[in-house]
Amino acid sequence: MEVSQVKLNVKQILIYLTIAFVVVTIWNAPATTGNSVGEFLGAVGSWLSDVVDRGASFLKGLRGS
Repeated sequence: MEVSQVKLNVKQILIYLTIAFVVVTIWNAPATTGNSVGEFLGAVGSWLSDVVDRGASFLKGLRGS
């Protein structure tokens, strides 16, 4: 086996373990997981909103209005 194939296999194993962890977590506590995911997505949305708002303010400042 070449080194690149071993790295690929390790990467695949880590991906499968991550997927399994997520599935088991959702299976054990769907309400808690749902709340956590909702809070995370809300934070991401808030951050993106801030980025767009600040970008628009910056462009408006460049235009001189």
